[in-house]
Amino acid sequence: MVGTAPFFYTDDVPERLPIIRGRVVAGESTLRRLVMTTKRRYDRWFGVTVPLPTIILLQDRHSITAYWGRRLPMWSVAWAEHGSIFILDRTLARAGGISPERWTAIVRHEHAHLYLQAMSGQNPPKWLREGIPCTLARQSYRVTPNDVRRYLDRPEAPGQNVHGVGWWLVTRLIRRWDRTRLIRLVQACGDEAFGADFRSAFRSVYGSSWSTARRRLGV
Repeated sequence: MVGTAPFFYTDDVPERLPIIRGRVVAGESTLRRLVMTTKRRYDRWFGVTVPLPTIILLQDRHSITAYWGRRLPMWSVAWAEHGSIFILDRTLARAGGISPERWTAIVRHEHAHLYLQAMSGQNPPKWLREGIPCTLARQSYRVTPNDVRRYLDRPEAPGQNVHGVGWWLVTRLIRRWDRTRLIRLVQACGDEAFGADFRSAFRSVYGSSWSTARRRLGV
């Protein structure tokens, strides 16, 4: 059963939004159809429904820099918040080395972020917030258990691959247990009873500690 996405969704627009140059995608465009297809899939996967996002195609990289107040890596061409997907125009992204296939995967990745934001805000750990979108967008990475262990022990250390670590953990959590429990974990992270306490949320869903789960996963 698909329910309505809860509590964390917001229509508030940040003050810095007017400084970007972008155009809103409307009508029956190929991109709009892609997002509608993805929405149907994600509604079933998450078990909730989130409003169809507004898609804003950014017309230059300066808009990304201006919005975030700093220069981001060339691979960083999109983000999702406030019910919208902001993404660098496909042609501009391709000029920067991002293939059409990768660009499409990025759209799907950012769309998944809107579901997570609706279900639990920014409460889940970053690896979970990135791992689910990577998994759903079929973005795979070369990651070893040692990479995952290093990240979990020192997530703030420089040079960490949070997307790869998240993808590794999410795929194995689903494989070892199931998708339903993973979604319940996301929801528990948004529960006021746990707040940002991931370990308590994990125990409430899986019935064992996060440390025990790490040992079972070999990390």
